[in-house]
Amino acid sequence: WLYAAKASPEEDDYVMCIDFDEGSIINRAMTDEERNVKEFIQIGPNKLVSSLDPEHRVYGCQEGSLYATRDIYPGEELKMYYTDSSEGYGFVTYGLDATGL
Repeated sequence: WLYAAKASPEEDDYVMCIDFDEGSIINRAMTDEERNVKEFIQIGPNKLVSSLDPEHRVYGCQEGSLYATRDIYPGEELKMYYTDSSEGYGFVTYGLDATGL
């Protein structure tokens, strides 16, 4: 999957990242009820934060971990908001349409 990440604190400095990991099998959630997966980064032994948390910003392509946000049942699709782990304005910077995020 493709996502945009901040490359530095500069206003329009983004990089495009491509992951070929377990995130490749996750579809886009359209509602809160559909979302059952979210990406987090670990900042301490027992603390997880959103991969876009401004207080714990990681620049460049990052390795977040995917966690279930509720019980997931056999046969249910894995779905997340793509904007949970992608900087939408990064797509605009590269001339790509981010309205579908």
